Amino acid sequence: MQNHYVQISRTARYFTHGAPQASTQEIWLLAHGYGQLADNFLKKFSFLSPEKYWLIAPEALSRFYVDGVGVPNSRVGASWMTRESRESEIQDYIQYWKTVYAQTVERVLVQSQRPYTRILGFSQGSSTVLRWILEAKPVFDELILWAGDIPKDCPLDELAKVLAGKVLHYVYGENDELIPRKMVDDQLAYLRAHGINFELLTYEGKHEITEGMVTELVLRD
Repeated sequence: MQNHYVQISRTARYFTHGAPQASTQEIWLLAHGYGQLADNFLKKFSFLSPEKYWLIAPEALSRFYVDGVGVPNSRVGASWMTRESRESEIQDYIQYWKTVYAQTVERVLVQSQRPYTRILGFSQGSSTVLRWILEAKPVFDELILWAGDIPKDCPLDELAKVLAGKVLHYVYGENDELIPRKMVDDQLAYLRAHGINFELLTYEGKHEITEGMVTELVLRD
């Protein structure tokens, strides 16, 4: 049995909150986690003023029934990748992110006074944005990894160069049911050993986005 690949054209979607305008102060690029949809994820941030914040949330390319096939009204979620054909899936979503960035943020960043730009990856979205950043090297000011991990195939020496001079935050809920605190501490220590210094921000919560923590991130800068 032989394995073959073919490249095809397909339709992907992303959601926005707000729009680029004279009053825009910040741009946020948001990567949802496993089993989520971009519109539901974006709602977690929709309390931010659309006059000041332009939010962009791409949606992962593979959708599935979260509660199982045949379950009435099963929730639909999306995944950035699985272990099957992982290299192809990674390249597909990197190209997808490049396209979304070029059609949205890149057009605004040509202005002389560009808005402050944040990239946030939640859970599986953390690995997603890191791989895209490494390959595409987009213009941005701050990276927020929220309850995610660093891909094992991520070249840390190169990552240190790409993230040099950026504001780096790692957000973690002390009651996270999926990620042990020790794993977070070990991961951040490993990054520090390679010259990548994330500031750890914690909150009393689970594996979820909270309005209080998003507000704290906004107020810190």
